[in-house]
Amino acid sequence: MIEKFFPDMMFNSIYDIDLEQLKALGVSGLILDIDNTLVRPDVKKPDETVHAWLDYLRESGFNICILSNSGRKRVTKFTSDLGVMSICHAGKPMRKGFLKALRLMDLEPNQTCMIGDQIFTDVYGAKRIGIVAIYTKPIVFKEIFTVMLKRLPEKIVLHKYDKSKYDKAIRSE
Repeated sequence: MIEKFFPDMMFNSIYDIDLEQLKALGVSGLILDIDNTLVRPDVKKPDETVHAWLDYLRESGFNICILSNSGRKRVTKFTSDLGVMSICHAGKPMRKGFLKALRLMDLEPNQTCMIGDQIFTDVYGAKRIGIVAIYTKPIVFKEIFTVMLKRLPEKIVLHKYDKSKYDKAIRSE
C-alpha cells in the first residue's frame, strides 16, 4: 500500500537528474514543481542557474510545464520570462492538473516525468496516472505550516523506500 507513494527515482536536486536516463525511458515532457524544487519558497523569480537549466532542458528536446498549487500571481510572476507553460491552483495530487499539463504538452503519461519535492502531492499525484515520478530533496526546510505537517509522514515513506529496488524497476520497463 505504501508503495504508491514511492518515487520512481530520487535525487538530491534537479541538477543531479540524469536526463539521458529519462530519454532512454521515452520521456520527452517534464512537469516541474516550483517551491522547494526549482527555488526556495521565498524566491519570487528564478535565478540564472534555473534559467540555464531550463534552457538546457529545452535544448535537450524536453517539453516543460510548471505545475504548482500556488496561486496565479505567484506562478505568473515566476514563469513570466521563462517561456514555459504553467498551471496554477493545480490541486495536486488530484488528477486534473496533471491531465491538463499532459494536454498542454500533447503527451501521454508514459512520455512524461513529474519532478517535485513532496511525496503526497508531486509523487503520489504523478503515480496515480502513470507519470514517472522523481523526488528531489527540498531545498530548505523552512516552509508553511501545512507543508511542515506533511514532512513527518514523508520521512516514514522515504525510510521505507528501497532506492535500489525502485530504480532498477523503472529502468527495466
